[in-house]
Amino acid sequence: MYIIELLSEMLYKVYRAGRSILLDHIMRGEKMNSFFHEAVEENPIIAAVKNMDDLKICCSLEDIRVVFILFGDICSIADIVQKVKEAGKIVAMVHVDLISGLSSKEIVVDFIRKNTEADGIISTKAALIKRGKELKLFTVLRYFLLDSMAYENIRQQQHAVKPI
Repeated sequence: MYIIELLSEMLYKVYRAGRSILLDHIMRGEKMNSFFHEAVEENPIIAAVKNMDDLKICCSLEDIRVVFILFGDICSIADIVQKVKEAGKIVAMVHVDLISGLSSKEIVVDFIRKNTEADGIISTKAALIKRGKELKLFTVLRYFLLDSMAYENIRQQQHAVKPI
């Protein structure tokens, strides 16, 4: 029992530290467009939609203004983003790692930029975030915080990429 409590406490501290890094990085990005800041500050509830049913519900809720799209494929992503925009949502972010039919190369970011109305991308891949920034998209570097070693790797990666 003691080991479980100790492990739980350690994971909570790692989670809090990782959350702190992310929030600090979001809030102080020097070159980040203030529009994204304001959108997230004024609309702290961000919908993360995983299927068409979630999308319909999200689009019907006025309180939701920022949407993270976590599903779709190369043929449907443009229509999904368009539905979000038509519903009056101010920011639509596509998680490019989760879109079927897209590779993990930088060209997928160009595809999203050219073929959808997405305002930005989400990815676990630093190269895609870098390309998104070059194309003036909002970017969110997603990471998984498993232990203190991962925490240190994330700190190094965030300074190299500066996602937002």
